[in-house]
Amino acid sequence: MPLVAGARMGAYEILGPLGAGGMGEVYLARDTRLDRRVALKVLPSRMDRDTQAIGSFRHEALALASLNHPNIAIIHGFEELDGGQTILVMEMVEGETLSARLSRGRMSVEETLQIGAQIAEALEVAHERGIVHRDVKPGNVMIGPRGLVKVLDFGLARRTTGLEGVREPSRNVASSEPVPAGDDAPATPSDEAPTLDLRAATRAETDSLEGMIVGTPGYMSPEQVLARRTDARSDVFAVGSVLYECLAGQRAFAGQTPHERMRATVSDAVEFTRLPSEVPARIRELIARSLEKEPDARPPDMRTVRVTLEDALGIRRAAALREGGNGGVT
Repeated sequence: MPLVAGARMGAYEILGPLGAGGMGEVYLARDTRLDRRVALKVLPSRMDRDTQAIGSFRHEALALASLNHPNIAIIHGFEELDGGQTILVMEMVEGETLSARLSRGRMSVEETLQIGAQIAEALEVAHERGIVHRDVKPGNVMIGPRGLVKVLDFGLARRTTGLEGVREPSRNVASSEPVPAGDDAPATPSDEAPTLDLRAATRAETDSLEGMIVGTPGYMSPEQVLARRTDARSDVFAVGSVLYECLAGQRAFAGQTPHERMRATVSDAVEFTRLPSEVPARIRELIARSLEKEPDARPPDMRTVRVTLEDALGIRRAAALREGGNGGVT
């Protein structure tokens, strides 16, 4: 049962819900010890005794704890309460999601470059730490009041190199977020399919998580759809999908259901004619390369993506982003 305003979880007072999915419910809360607002990610009650779900939670906490960057949401703690419930305590990020922004229509080239460069920088840092996000999408990008972008939700992150003795959790059962009742409606930029975390029935279990279908249909890479091994180039594909959607005002890989979007990701060509004429040639080329079906055909790393976006922005505007400004976008 969802928590209600006024409920307590240890030292945290629940102020209201922020969102929910198959692997976590997120609440706005007040930390009564430090008198600050935080975001609490709580395991659903059906999973609060599930050791593997708790292991996934711990894996997310470890991934976030290893990252320290202005464009990545901060983790404050990982706590096991007296009643046995497990929570992640995270920075409360003000603003609106990129998904909410896209619900009002496509974005200008300038705004897209500003946001894309910050997403790419956050992921570049994560990749340098050996962490692949695997669920980059508009709903996991928060835009603050001054244009500062924060990448959220590393719940599906895969550690390509890790802390000694720490392994990614393996799962013995298939799980997925429930598909909303409205998922059969025509897709719109704000209508994201749920994140999937499905055991591929035809593959044996491995500690590397190969054989798992993880990600969000419409943004996940072909290798994720096909349950193949992923690396940083899977995030490059997702960023390409996000950039396309920002500029075209619609998804690169559309469909009325998650399965249709996955089929399109693997089989369909992207309609680049839908990109506005004012999109610079080098940005068109970057998006086209990022959305290649084969990982080897994409930009080799997120640094290449970031540098291309920043070059298109210009030195002064790129520098303003790094100093915490909005680079001239109001």
